[in-house]
Amino acid sequence: MARSKYVWLIVYETGETQFVKAQTVDQIFYCNELLKSTDSIINMTRMDVADDLRYKEAIDISFED
Repeated sequence: MARSKYVWLIVYETGETQFVKAQTVDQIFYCNELLKSTDSIINMTRMDVADDLRYKEAIDISFED
């Protein structure tokens, strides 16, 4: 059964922020499209269930089984 994909707000040490659409935190850690290294992430907040209408600038990480 597929899980819902969520929009995550990522905050880096530099104060930069980025939105990512992913099902799990692990998917974010292994994503190559982040602005900075995962070592510089200071906060990740799960926000809304992802849809195609909002957060269009968010990186969409595909689910791999």
